[in-house]
Amino acid sequence: MTRSVATLALVLLPVLLPGQTTHPPASADATVAQAKTQQSNQPLSAILMQDVDARRVKIGDPVKVRTYSGLTLAGGTRIAPGAVMTGHFTQVSKLGKGSIESRLAMVFDQVQVSGGQFRAVHMGIAGLAAAPPPIEIENDSEIGASSASPFPGARSTGINVDPSNQRSTGATTGGTGGTRVTRGLPGQTNGSQIDGRNGPQINLPGDHIGAMASVGSTVPGISLSPSPADRSVLVSTSNNIELRAGTPLVLLPIADTQQ
Repeated sequence: MTRSVATLALVLLPVLLPGQTTHPPASADATVAQAKTQQSNQPLSAILMQDVDARRVKIGDPVKVRTYSGLTLAGGTRIAPGAVMTGHFTQVSKLGKGSIESRLAMVFDQVQVSGGQFRAVHMGIAGLAAAPPPIEIENDSEIGASSASPFPGARSTGINVDPSNQRSTGATTGGTGGTRVTRGLPGQTNGSQIDGRNGPQINLPGDHIGAMASVGSTVPGISLSPSPADRSVLVSTSNNIELRAGTPLVLLPIADTQQ
């Protein structure tokens, strides 16, 4: 009997010691889920599928982009490049009496997966670059990194953006504050390969050439709101914001407060 009591006391001793706390080991499932969540927070490259003008769009109007980099959702679902992501405008304002800036924000909340099904996302713009030139002048050898392009891309209305006036080892589509936004060499759009600087090359349908934006990149006349709560808001103090179809964007998950 005495031996049994002594054994029981030894078993209970760690529990009864003051100030001692036990921590169960982290489960393998929790570790995997955390890794998947981190993967889903990687920047996503996409192109705008429609023209956008802050003077004409309204809050709630739909907007679409086509991705050209892969995406892994928090649940582990892999979204292949070329998927269509849909969203809506959450902020729209134009320059005028009583307004000193034009603002534009969009939230993307659905992505179409194989089979036509949709999965929920919550992403906003974290960077943009100028749209590539029209296909009819793409093969003009005189247009290069050192020549002025007569074709404005993502811009503020009335500003002719010349995003290619920065010399570098490759062609550029824009960027401010030292941020390079690169573009692949001009080529045929249908069936062409996207420049694989951030991953494997892929084929994309539609009117597009190799181009991409980077996190924090902008074009002349348009900036990203400096407020962390509004990081996906585009702002212009000079003219009304206008984005052309084909404008490269980079998207990131945003706070749930941005609806």
